[in-house]
Amino acid sequence: MKKAKPEAVQKAGLEVTLIDQWIAQHYGEPEDMLGKEGLLAQLTKAVVERALERMYRLTNRLDHTATFRTLQEIFQVPLLFAAKTGTNLSDLFKPVIHLSAPSFTTNQSFQFTASGIVPGKTNYFRFTTNLTGPNPVTWQALLTNVLPTNRFNFVDTNANAAPRRFYRVLESY
Repeated sequence: MKKAKPEAVQKAGLEVTLIDQWIAQHYGEPEDMLGKEGLLAQLTKAVVERALERMYRLTNRLDHTATFRTLQEIFQVPLLFAAKTGTNLSDLFKPVIHLSAPSFTTNQSFQFTASGIVPGKTNYFRFTTNLTGPNPVTWQALLTNVLPTNRFNFVDTNANAAPRRFYRVLESY
């Protein structure tokens, strides 16, 4: 492990002698330093809390989604689904529905597999024939169902009624 250069430590304003004294007094086992409640965890928590206090004024009601939104803003990364707009914690853990294995059946029906569906939720299978039309695009319902599993093989028996169709699957929340 690389040691911090003395000038970098001085720039950060760290008192190395205080750290050395604390370690000498309190360090007994590796768990004391690196464990879940160890020195590193406590220091990280304290530094992050103080940094957040200085960076943000508390003007909003804090809840779980507000915490994730704050982390997302600080680190500029998408952490979880709906972190910017979620109203409760369950909004952050919505699965991503994948449409895969598109193909035509022997009677020219179009089929695909939808996976990542939450069992017990209402699903809406929809299509449109034109993605460049008026904004917003008009989606037409093909099927509404509640599935017992997270995977469904969908077959559109009317796919040959239009030169092309675009599909999407939505879940109710």
